[in-house]
Amino acid sequence: MPFSSLPRARRDLYGSLLLLGAVVVFALAGLAWDGNWPKVLRVATAAAGYAAVLLAAGRRSTTILPWRAFAAAGAVAGLLSGAVRAESSAPLLVAQTAAGALLLGGFHRLALGSWRSLLPPSPPPGSG
Repeated sequence: MPFSSLPRARRDLYGSLLLLGAVVVFALAGLAWDGNWPKVLRVATAAAGYAAVLLAAGRRSTTILPWRAFAAAGAVAGLLSGAVRAESSAPLLVAQTAAGALLLGGFHRLALGSWRSLLPPSPPPGSG
């Protein structure tokens, strides 16, 4: 199925994940340049988990995903990041999981739901 024939909400989700992926690639490159391999592993694992949950949730969706899907993806990212962390404790793992759900998932859903309002209005079809 061509990208342009997908529902707009799914195209927006894929586009936002591509943009987030580009940001993660630059972050990973900087961490690798510094030789911080444990953090490269943590960031890559968390980003992959976050994207996997959202891609699975949005596979058949024709509307924007509910907040709980983004919260679940953020929680998975926080959990994976904490699980890969060398010095981890149960309270830290809980805090990372909650922060991922609320911050990463919450902000991504908020941005995805409102970014189109920042664009200039489209001209009506057939006007030019």
